[in-house]
Amino acid sequence: MFKKEKRLTGTNMLTLAFMFMAAPIIGFVASKINSQEKNER
Repeated sequence: MFKKEKRLTGTNMLTLAFMFMAAPIIGFVASKINSQEKNER
């Protein structure tokens, strides 16, 4: 049971790390899409 909990924590840490690394990329893509929409108008 303890092993299962430890593995779950590891997955949560991995997800947090992935989200932390992906956040700036998502923001960059979102800003690019926003600027493209403004240029089209």
